[in-house]
Amino acid sequence: MIYYWFLKYLLSPIVRVLWVGKVEGKGNLPRRGGAVLASNHQSYLDPPLLMAISSRRIYFAVGDFVYRSKAGAWLMDKTGQIRVDRKKPGQNTHVYDQARKIIARGHLLSLFPEGWMSKDGQLQKAYKGAARIALDNQVDIIPIVIAGSYDIFPAHMKTPKFFKKCRIVILPPIRYDDFRGLTPAVIVHEMLMPRIAAELGQEYAHRHLAEETE
Repeated sequence: MIYYWFLKYLLSPIVRVLWVGKVEGKGNLPRRGGAVLASNHQSYLDPPLLMAISSRRIYFAVGDFVYRSKAGAWLMDKTGQIRVDRKKPGQNTHVYDQARKIIARGHLLSLFPEGWMSKDGQLQKAYKGAARIALDNQVDIIPIVIAGSYDIFPAHMKTPKFFKKCRIVILPPIRYDDFRGLTPAVIVHEMLMPRIAAELGQEYAHRHLAEETE
């Protein structure tokens, strides 16, 4: 959609100058074809940061709070984002329908498995939607680590700090062939989030949830 590219070309140079520091592993982003991007979530800046480092179009699953304002709802609609009711995890069937269409067209879909911005910079329990979408559409998951955005623009701040840089790491893909047949719980709690935690220098405290049955 033209609105997405207009927003990207308008904002991304500013985001790169003000907040993007070292970017590692850009070669791990697929040049073509659909995939699920899964990142930790510390800041309002996280979506613009991902937009700024990728030359490809990224679709986002966006929390419904963004739609509470007319401007936010208009922008999300015009740029083709997916609205998620965060109070009803597992019940957003339209999310999976829209995700299937996006991936079938060969696009990248970005999700924040934690669902909410971290209140203290530490990883939270992750939901299983990213794994379910990857399984349903037989695509790889690309883990992405954003380090430092919590110190710039966390949920409790009204304005960001300026000229404070983030480090972004695109980790090697978790290949569909390596998790096909596994449960979403195992994929998220054993394969995805521990990799993100290790790169952040944190412990993921919810690995035991991999034992959940679907």
